[in-house]
Amino acid sequence: MLAVYLLALAFGGTVLGGLLLLGSNDSGGDHAGDGHDAVSIDHAHAPEAKGDLLRVGPAAVLLSVRFWTFFLAAFGATGSLATLVGAGPLATPPTAIVTGLAVGLGAHLLFRTLQQDRVSGATDLSTLAGEEGTVLVAVRPGARGRIRIVRPSGTTEVMAISVEAATLDVGARVFVAEVRDGVAVVTQPADDPARAATAAARKQPGVTERTS
Repeated sequence: MLAVYLLALAFGGTVLGGLLLLGSNDSGGDHAGDGHDAVSIDHAHAPEAKGDLLRVGPAAVLLSVRFWTFFLAAFGATGSLATLVGAGPLATPPTAIVTGLAVGLGAHLLFRTLQQDRVSGATDLSTLAGEEGTVLVAVRPGARGRIRIVRPSGTTEVMAISVEAATLDVGARVFVAEVRDGVAVVTQPADDPARAATAAARKQPGVTERTS
C-alpha cells in the first residue's frame, strides 16, 4: 500500500503545484467572475455565499479537478506518513481516505467562496450609485479615470467616466450618478466649490471654459 500512497502523493502534488503556478480554473464550476475593474471590495455577504456553496450538489464536487488534486495529495501524504510510523493496515486506509475527503472538500469550497466574492463584487458595483468618492486617476472628457469610494462596508476602487465638460483632477470629490457595465458615471457634487465656480464662469459674458 505504501507504493499506492506515494504514487497518489506524487501525482496530486505535481498537479497541485501546476494549478497553483498557473492559477488555472477547473471544469467543476470553479470559474472566477469578472472583477469589472474593482480593486478592493469589502463584502458583507459571506454568510449568504457560504449557504449557497453548501447547497452545491455532489456531482459538482466530484467533477472538480481541485477536489481530486487535493484529495490525492492529502490521501497520499496521510497514508505514507501513517505507514512509515507503523500504523496498522486496518487503520491507515480509512484515515487516509477521510483526510483526503476533508481536505479536498475544504479546498473546493474555499476556492468557490473566493470566486463567489469576485462575482458578487461585479454585482455590488451597482450599489455605488448615489455615493460620493475621490478621484485617484484624473477623469478627462471622453476618457476613463479611476475613483475611490469609502463606505462602512469597505473601500472600493473602480473605473469612472465623467459627464462634466472639464477634467476631474486627482483628489476631486465626485458624485456617482450611475454605474454602466461596471464603470461609474460621475459628476461633481452640487455643493462642490469647483462646480460653483465653473457655473459662475459660464454665466459671465465673454468667458470661455477651458476643458484641457
